[in-house]
Amino acid sequence: MSYEKFIKRFCSLNQKRQIDFLLEHLRMMEISWNIDKKRNYHIEIIIAALNTPEGKALAENLSEIGKLEKKLLSPSLDLSQVLPIIVPIERQFQHFYKDHDFLVHDKDRPVAHKKNNQPVVIVLENIRSAFNIGSIFRTAECLGAQKIFLCGYSATPEHKIVEKTALGSSLHIPWTKYHSIDDAIFELKENGYSLVGLETTSHAQSLFAFHFPKPCALFMGNERFGLNSKTLDELDYIVKIPTYGIKNSLNVSNACAIAGYELMRQWQSEVAF
Repeated sequence: MSYEKFIKRFCSLNQKRQIDFLLEHLRMMEISWNIDKKRNYHIEIIIAALNTPEGKALAENLSEIGKLEKKLLSPSLDLSQVLPIIVPIERQFQHFYKDHDFLVHDKDRPVAHKKNNQPVVIVLENIRSAFNIGSIFRTAECLGAQKIFLCGYSATPEHKIVEKTALGSSLHIPWTKYHSIDDAIFELKENGYSLVGLETTSHAQSLFAFHFPKPCALFMGNERFGLNSKTLDELDYIVKIPTYGIKNSLNVSNACAIAGYELMRQWQSEVAF
């Protein structure tokens, strides 16, 4: 679709769809912020749309829209200065995004730098949300975990939402699918892994009082039901993250990050001394 067709399309839309049009190009501008040609392309479309009679009418009705053109034309244009205008519009018109929808990537390290050499395997049992699985892939790759075991109905990176949320990390950490978690447990025990469950049972140890053995497998379960009771019986240890409010548990991907980095803190402290 040519540049002119974009503007013609904008002018043909009702006001709600015009907002959607602008927000989508603002999102694409943000994603491509570090690529001058792409970023400027979307900025030019937005400014051209705002300079149509329809765009000017929209700007008169919505003060935040009226501020956009001036900011985008600023010679010292900076994304952090544009976001205070964009975000209130997104929220007002119920455009809710996850981080993969708008994240501007810093340059990753070279692949040669990558090492999956930390003696920990992440085991996911019946995780329902593909978003959570993708987020856990990202965390596990940052930790340098050896592998992820996806058990039961946990989605694999072949699922488009897992792939999207993982932001490419699923290409750099090995994973295996097990329809039965029993097979995963058998393999881990055969290879000498200690099995550690992250769960809020009454007899669980505090994460911060527990010492993670090497090598270990960190088990996490379904967002609502947690780890299966049969699975818990097979584990060597059960730990929980202390909470201090009304809620007694965290989102599973957040819990994975907290436990994973506590594990790494302990192991790196051992190396330091």
